[in-house]
Amino acid sequence: MITDRIYQLYKILGFDTITEFELSIPVSQGVISKAHNKKTYISSKWIELLAEKYPINGHWLLTGKGNPLLNNNQDYPPSAISNNIVSEELVHYKSKKDLITIPVVDEDQILKYKKHTANIQDRTILIPELQNRGDFVIQMYDDSMLPKYSSGSYYICKYIDEKNIIDWGKIFILSSKNGVLLKRLHPSAEDEDSVLCVSDNDKIPSFNIKKDLIQNFFIVIGVFSIES
Repeated sequence: MITDRIYQLYKILGFDTITEFELSIPVSQGVISKAHNKKTYISSKWIELLAEKYPINGHWLLTGKGNPLLNNNQDYPPSAISNNIVSEELVHYKSKKDLITIPVVDEDQILKYKKHTANIQDRTILIPELQNRGDFVIQMYDDSMLPKYSSGSYYICKYIDEKNIIDWGKIFILSSKNGVLLKRLHPSAEDEDSVLCVSDNDKIPSFNIKKDLIQNFFIVIGVFSIES
């Protein structure tokens, strides 16, 4: 659990007590110790302060694998969390210029999306394992992918240039004249000019939509969520 690993850091960093460690970050006294004792989660804002203060290995913090601290001679990112979005730092970097971020967009920006535009850079997220693969990240408040993915999950998406070449059965985000849709796509039994939109949530009925009503197709290549 991330909370347990954060608790371990006070000894790793050479502090005599957890209280001294909390005051050094600084977080409210008792935040880390109480979360550790009660097995609850720590707010992302405290983790952000911790990552800004100390060279914490994000991969270790998230998975428990690898070394707790980055090498002292590395030029590490000052924070593994930006805009309250967790980014999994899964590799070591030689310099900050090697870091590539992915834009974080909202539904209005999706509806106006044009490939290679620069108008969606207001917020970005660092996901090293997906560098040069994802075009953007969007948070979707949608129950369509329950129970696997909850409402509020973040979807990492890739723009699909050719509407006629679709990876059937995969999750897509569609910008359409009816808004933004989150669905699995299947061939339509109605006609070749439509696609069947299916939800993992069996309470939501499937439906067909004409391809010419879809402005853009974005295949989902990764999903993550944040536990507060």
